[in-house]
Amino acid sequence: MLFMFRLGTRRIERALPELGLGHHCYQCLEWGPDGRLYGLTRECVFSADRDLSEVVREADYPDHAAGNFYRFGMPHGPDGHFYFANGPRLMRFRL
Repeated sequence: MLFMFRLGTRRIERALPELGLGHHCYQCLEWGPDGRLYGLTRECVFSADRDLSEVVREADYPDHAAGNFYRFGMPHGPDGHFYFANGPRLMRFRL
């Protein structure tokens, strides 16, 4: 579930309860340089717009992320691309 919580009103303003994109990976949500929120599941990289009105399945990868890689998260590098570990491989998602 992704949701937007507004501190001023102390309310959830918008929620996406079920994305249907596979099991989410821990510590793998990151704002992209384009203002979209990017996330990783064990099946794909996805993005959501800032007000959570649209979710896009950006890229599938068939070998699925291992469950224990999350300690590294999904940071973006100085080149603006996202990186994540997948078993012994380093994966790059180009924006």
